[in-house]
Amino acid sequence: MSWCLNPDCQQPQNSERAEVCRTCGTRLLLNRRYRAIALLGQGGFGRTFLAVDVAQPARPRCVIKQFLPINQGTRHRKKAAELFEQEAVRLEELGTHPQIPTLLEYVIQDQQQYLVQEFIDGKTLLEMLAHHGAFTEAQVRSLLTSLLPVLAFIHDRGVIHRDIKPANIIAVDRPADSQLTHADLPDWTALLHALSQETTQGFRDRSTPPYSFSEFLSHSLASPPSALAIADYRRCQEMSAQFASYSALRLSQRQYLVADASRVLYELRHKYELRHKYELRHKYDRAVPTVAARWVLVDFGAAKSVKASALSQTGTTIGSPEYTAPEQARGKATFASDLYSLGATCLHLLTNTSPADLFDPHENTWIWRRYLKAPISHDLGRLLDKLIEPGLKRRYASASQALQALPSTPHSPPPTSRSPWQLAHQLRNPGSLHAIALSPTAPLLVSSSGTVIKLWDAQTGQPIRSLSGHLDIIPALAIAPDGTLLVSGSADKTIRLWRLPTGERLASLTLHTDTVLALAIAPDGRTLASSSVYDPILLWDLHTGQERDRLYEHMSRVTALAFSPDGALLASGDSDGTVRLWELGTSKQRTLTGPTEAIATLVFSPDGGTLAGGSRDGVVQLWSTRTRRLKRTLSVESGRLRCLAFSVDGKSLIAGSDGLDIWSPRTGKRLSAPAGSGAVVAIAIGSLPDTTKPLLVSARSTGVIELWRS
Repeated sequence: MSWCLNPDCQQPQNSERAEVCRTCGTRLLLNRRYRAIALLGQGGFGRTFLAVDVAQPARPRCVIKQFLPINQGTRHRKKAAELFEQEAVRLEELGTHPQIPTLLEYVIQDQQQYLVQEFIDGKTLLEMLAHHGAFTEAQVRSLLTSLLPVLAFIHDRGVIHRDIKPANIIAVDRPADSQLTHADLPDWTALLHALSQETTQGFRDRSTPPYSFSEFLSHSLASPPSALAIADYRRCQEMSAQFASYSALRLSQRQYLVADASRVLYELRHKYELRHKYELRHKYDRAVPTVAARWVLVDFGAAKSVKASALSQTGTTIGSPEYTAPEQARGKATFASDLYSLGATCLHLLTNTSPADLFDPHENTWIWRRYLKAPISHDLGRLLDKLIEPGLKRRYASASQALQALPSTPHSPPPTSRSPWQLAHQLRNPGSLHAIALSPTAPLLVSSSGTVIKLWDAQTGQPIRSLSGHLDIIPALAIAPDGTLLVSGSADKTIRLWRLPTGERLASLTLHTDTVLALAIAPDGRTLASSSVYDPILLWDLHTGQERDRLYEHMSRVTALAFSPDGALLASGDSDGTVRLWELGTSKQRTLTGPTEAIATLVFSPDGGTLAGGSRDGVVQLWSTRTRRLKRTLSVESGRLRCLAFSVDGKSLIAGSDGLDIWSPRTGKRLSAPAGSGAVVAIAIGSLPDTTKPLLVSARSTGVIELWRS
């Protein structure tokens, strides 16, 4: 097959030996040497072809990228052509890197612009995902270790890739399945091409080097190819011997010999090359991808770069949306945008789930750990979190910086003493968990998953009943101090009140205009505080269901709420990292200093003397509620912090992130914590009736609820 490069040609397919298109008359060879044999892809910026270089005897494969400036006026074409040529110069420099395809040639033909690049024979990461499923941590580490230096290389030369994704990374760690090596089989295509020269040269006495078929065949048979059957090897030897006396034969004998050789070669190619190609492909498809692959970064998209540079004044959005950094989506790509895309690619590989499904817009946070197929180390999780930070200031500034943060082997935390927490029950929920709450007066646990609330017996671990009524996910739950009232907040914009333990629906509060993010009930059980995406903090009278007050000082969404044990203070934290303390009797408020990241959770110590706040970057800060000053800063082992809880006696502070972290809030010393698999999305602590032993409940991203007793 020979493909016509004329973008307006209606029937571009031609025979493999054609010189001009049978439909439009366009020359089929690009620069008299590159023949397009298949269309690999096309888009708004151009087309990509698989091609062969017919100027070389082995006819190596290559890639032709045709630039098609769509919807451009005449005044832009000259500038676009100049910038395309400049881009070719840059790609020529980048192609010196062994993990970037080599630029073979820049061509202008028939007023069209082309780049000819090295063909990389391998599987894209997207294909590997489809065949083998999620990647292991070792494979992702290998990818990062290999590709971060490539990004440093291109960034040092002023180039932003802008479209890093699994489809643009190729793993090369296997024999080529269609361009077979000399050790496997003879190069049938090259032999047929050399044989065709005998015909085109009119069966002259000597063919012009390097197309001497006799010499080419003799060289191919110098040592028996390992995959060639003995009988077929002898057929080729006989053919070679006949061609050794080619110049002494009459014209009719030469014609017969060439025709017979052509028939034999086509027969052998069909017998071996196609069958061998099939076997190799299926052997590779069954194999587990290895960490020793050479990862090659492809598709630098010269046409896309030209369009963005030449025609956009305010910035053009380029790239695949699910892998694109927020600033790049606004047309303001930076070098760190490539790091974000690489991080999103790694999340896709680890979870086999599109990054678009790994971000929760209701919580405005990544939830990728919920989709992990196997646990990963803390240090890799922390690195990935920083690669995909939406804010540029919180992301790695350079590829070199990210590489330095990546240990060559997973980090193992130092051994600790055995945890005093013992697993009493493990409850399994069919879906992702969003929130949990523990009754202070009865052995009752409440969890939310999807649109369903489930009640559990905290003593036996058995389910009691399910409550339905919400129309969207339920991010927030709270139980009144007397244990008789459950409050739930949903993304359906409603707050619902339920009687416990019967589950009777009592009321629905509907003043919020978007997802309810946080709930807190005052110690007297009369006041409810709630927050939403766009609304101020609302204070409700739980006895009447009426709104009492609104607190307006926050400039961004309020993501955490907590009442002090005496009910005098309300703490609130927002997505900008601001923490405020409200004196409810006087309506005075004070901002606490310290956090710079979005606040995920707030909790008061049992004596009310300390407020602990956890931000999504894993930092925990403790303030004195008397002086309003920061007392101590702690940090979780790994991952994005989601929840905090003080023990009943106030001697321990528990945090949920990739796992469980426990400290002494007085000394800051890390205490032994129970192990588990999966990110912790919510925790609750209390005690069971008729016992003084504490109960710790942790909800995992995997849908597992763990009940720990000390």
